[in-house]
Amino acid sequence: MPENLARRILDQPAWTRPSYRALSAYDGPVPPGFVVTAAIPTSADIRVAASNYGVRYVVAFMNQTARYLADFTDDPTGTEVAVLPGAVFAAAGSLRPPGLDFDVLIAVEMLREPGPEPEWPAENHLIEQMILDDLASTEPFVKRDCARFSGPIDVEVPDFVD
Repeated sequence: MPENLARRILDQPAWTRPSYRALSAYDGPVPPGFVVTAAIPTSADIRVAASNYGVRYVVAFMNQTARYLADFTDDPTGTEVAVLPGAVFAAAGSLRPPGLDFDVLIAVEMLREPGPEPEWPAENHLIEQMILDDLASTEPFVKRDCARFSGPIDVEVPDFVD
């Protein structure tokens, strides 16, 4: 990525809303705590990530430092959000949406210093309701080239996580 494009992306305001990535049973669930080691393409629309074939898990990244990329990429869905390297996440719960055959794994970004106020609730039951509401949305969405929002993610597990 050219340096000026990387700078333009990093100059964007932080994406402080959830974004989503699908994982198959082969990919496995994310660990209970992890550090992102390479940028992770995610979708701002859970329905886009969940529309991939063979989805067993959808990770709900509760972001505070990610960046919205739809203006910088050829993403036909217009929903791309990059979870940036160095972001630290901790498991905050999971849910099985009624009538669906995948689990949503909630991963909350942990900041080392104060950051922007997140646009998601602090209580797990409210996060779960927000995710269910997003799944039930009747807004149209593009269901093309969604594979960029699925597959294994590059993470490390810190020594302090059991």
